[in-house]
Amino acid sequence: MKKLLIHIRLSPGQLRWCLGAILAANLLVLAGTWAAHALHVKSYGFKTALWLLDLARENTIATWYSSMLLLSVAVMSAVCFSADWQRFHRWRDRYLSGGWLLFSMVFVTLSFDEIGSFHETIGDTKAFNSFGGYSGWALFYIVILLVGGFMLTFSFVRLIRSGWSVVFAVAGLLLFLSNPLQENYEIAAFRAAPDPSLWIRPVSLLLLEEGSEIFASTCFLVATATYLLHITKQQAASLLPYTPHLSIHFSFARKTAFVSLLFILLVLVAGLAAVAGAAEVSGHANGIPKNWFPSATAFVVFVISLYIYHIADRADRYNRYFYLLLAFVSVSVSMYYGSNLYAHPLWETAQGMLPSMALKLLCVLAAVILCLRLIIVVEDKWSRFRTAAWVVFLSAAFSLHHLYAAGLAFAAFAFLLLALTAHVYRWQANAADAKAEPL
Repeated sequence: MKKLLIHIRLSPGQLRWCLGAILAANLLVLAGTWAAHALHVKSYGFKTALWLLDLARENTIATWYSSMLLLSVAVMSAVCFSADWQRFHRWRDRYLSGGWLLFSMVFVTLSFDEIGSFHETIGDTKAFNSFGGYSGWALFYIVILLVGGFMLTFSFVRLIRSGWSVVFAVAGLLLFLSNPLQENYEIAAFRAAPDPSLWIRPVSLLLLEEGSEIFASTCFLVATATYLLHITKQQAASLLPYTPHLSIHFSFARKTAFVSLLFILLVLVAGLAAVAGAAEVSGHANGIPKNWFPSATAFVVFVISLYIYHIADRADRYNRYFYLLLAFVSVSVSMYYGSNLYAHPLWETAQGMLPSMALKLLCVLAAVILCLRLIIVVEDKWSRFRTAAWVVFLSAAFSLHHLYAAGLAFAAFAFLLLALTAHVYRWQANAADAKAEPL
């Protein structure tokens, strides 16, 4: 049976670069949040730039970044599960590894909420507030405590032997759990003000709240990476002298991988259908849940494209750079939809209409060029069909009214995600053949 062999290998320098980039991005959005609230600028362009970097507002690049950081933790948790499942043989250890899947689901939910902003009103919904009063919010906080209790327990049970992993996990959990306390403190300060209508949240409290969220995500990301380093050390101890590289191997039957991915996408389709009418794209004060679906799917394509670029034959620079271009296009589209830029009022003005058309044409042109190359790289006819469908749906998302854009963009990258499984198999097969050749 054909298998997808996944080999994730990162050098210490690459790990430090990734961590440095994340920390720099964290500081950038925090600086943007501070500037958006502390500086009073009149320039429309500068105000728009600061608005896009404001973590305290919805539908911004900063909010998209925070959501994708949470989604990255979910992806890393899934990698930890796969690595644990294939290295353990006792049923107890394997089923305990299922905690990583719950971790992943928690962070997918948090990522979705960061763009959809359900947490701000969930306590008032019928599902939570069945008994009236503040019962909805009390139930919501109980759910938070239960989830926090599970994450704390699992961190100690699974991560305690992996050194710093448990420290970063507990630090991230404490930062996350501090958020409701900070919000309650701000509500108390608002109510205690002589004139609540004139009360303005101090910028220091704003930065503390937003900073604790993104650095909590960073702590969990470091915790998962540290755990994978611990696995690498254990696996290498009996074979080779330990090196500080992060090196993880696991494999899937190709059909199983495809069916699992298809199932996940069908669940996302159901989720998109459920929230499609939750908010319209005309407003910017509230989060828009449906924007998360194309954004998250395009971001996963970005990650997979980088992975293929990493494993592709380094002598074949031409094809490798196409995957790098695909990664750039994917992360740009992810940001475009996750920050609701596709429905920004600026594009409807005389000044914004021409730049909007130029950006869309440039993106479609890049997609067409990538499509032609991706079709040549693999001979799988279904992969070629899905790649062509990606271009068709992406072009429709850019051409039709923005009310339909999120769904069409999600469909486009869902097709591309399915198509890329053939590309992963193609390049890992090439790598295996290269190793098998005699010297």
